[in-house]
Order: sequence, then C-alpha cells, then structure tokens
Amino acid sequence: MFELYLICTSLKANNNDILKAWNLTVQNFHYELQISESSNNLGFLLESRLNDIMLLFNNLQPRTIIHGDYKISNIFIDHNSTERQIYAIDWQWCDIGHAAMDVAYFIATSVHENTIGDSWELVRFYHNVLKDNGISYSWEQFWQAYEISWIEHFIYTVVAFWSVMQ
Repeated sequence: MFELYLICTSLKANNNDILKAWNLTVQNFHYELQISESSNNLGFLLESRLNDIMLLFNNLQPRTIIHGDYKISNIFIDHNSTERQIYAIDWQWCDIGHAAMDVAYFIATSVHENTIGDSWELVRFYHNVLKDNGISYSWEQFWQAYEISWIEHFIYTVVAFWSVMQ
C-alpha cells in the first residue's frame, strides 16, 4: 500500500484514512464548508485515486528548496526601500519539492476566497517570473504541478485538521 507523505508533518495518509477523514469532515463541517450532496462522495474518489495522486506528487520535477509554510503571515514587505524587498520567515517546514507546492499553499491559505477561482492568473504570473529568471519549463508542466500540489494540500487539510476538529 502506498502512503502519501503530507508536507509540514510526519502524518501519513493511506487510503482508509482519506475516506474516514472526509466522512468526519462532512459530518462535522457540512454547513461551514458548504459541502454539496455531490461532494459527499469525494472521500471515495480520493480513496480510489490516492496511489495515482501520490505517484504524480512524488514525481514532480524540477525540485528546489521550498518554504513549506508559505502564507501571508510569514511574508514581510519592506516598503521603506527603493527596491521592492520581500522577506520570508519561519522556515521550520522547509523541504525539497516543486515550487508549485509553495504557490498552491499560499493561494489556499492567503488569497481571499472570492478570488480563488482566478488563481490561475497568480500562478501564471509566478511562472512568468520564473521564466524571466532563467527557469525553463512549460506553463502546462507548471500548471499540472500546481493542481497536484493543491490536491496534496487539500488532502493534508482534511486529514490533519478538519477531520480532527469538532
């Protein structure tokens, strides 16, 4: 059986954990998360595809140093300098992974829910900055890495947080 290593923790999710965690999430937060009837079966879908998700996630290339907890509260912008200076703090969860992992985590945790649907614009901007700085891989590759990273973050959130909260 494959296990998906969830970033930022030693928690591992196997197929049974996903289904159980999703069912607890639906039970405890059906109203707050506005879980539709059609989403009730998401646990079964994640359970059946966890091995595929894990393989895709673990094979994301290229790899680099990632922050692991890249959210708005860990970013400082120096408005007093003539050049735009941005500082990231709290590197306790840093790891080696695909840059899209930090992008997905940032958008999931720090972008207002009304703009999540337009997140592709932020991802496209990030990809263009990478290209402008000599990192060369296609938009399609980066977007796929972002989508897989978003799914990984969602699974992490369901298993590590929502399913254990009441």
